Amino acid sequence: MKMFNQFSFGKNQTGLEKPVEKIDAKYIGGHKAFPKSKDTHVLIFSNKIEVEKIGLSIPYKSMITIENADAERITKTRVLLLGIAGLLWKKKYLYTVIEYDDGIEKQTVILDFHRDVDKVQALIYRKMLDFRK
Repeated sequence: MKMFNQFSFGKNQTGLEKPVEKIDAKYIGGHKAFPKSKDTHVLIFSNKIEVEKIGLSIPYKSMITIENADAERITKTRVLLLGIAGLLWKKKYLYTVIEYDDGIEKQTVILDFHRDVDKVQALIYRKMLDFRK
């Protein structure tokens, strides 16, 4: 199974921007409007990411932080988002945690990029920094 696909820059036949990357991922949760986890793709565009199956678009300019959570770390965010289940949730690998402002309030999204976490998280982080300049 190929998890990291390359796309060409530019626009597709309908005039919409093509994603730079399409990554197999799992949406773990965190966003108030999308509480359930779901297998999905994350589309990387020049100005945003999209979590495909839930229709969530996160512009780089609205991102506050991007970090990872590993097996040894129990964050306040996870406990707040998941309650007591957050304390019991044992992780075996890294998840990517993106905090952003959706224009109404701060939201947190937790994504599992599987084995591509190092490459994808670094790419999103660089793009987020580019939009801060």
